[in-house]
Amino acid sequence: VRMHYVYPYPHVDRVLPLMADGRILPYLDIPFQHASPRVLKAMRRPAHQEKTLERLERWRALCP
Repeated sequence: VRMHYVYPYPHVDRVLPLMADGRILPYLDIPFQHASPRVLKAMRRPAHQEKTLERLERWRALCP
């Protein structure tokens, strides 16, 4: 199974162990367009730049 086009939101945290175990292909296509708080707010995105970058770092540590 391969996930495609995944936003870096908290619910994806539960899927990463499945990738690390090899049950899901360890590939994520993440639409990470902006990290600017002003731009994210204008786009009405719930993301926060620091939290998003921290989440991506945790994902990479769990499943390089």
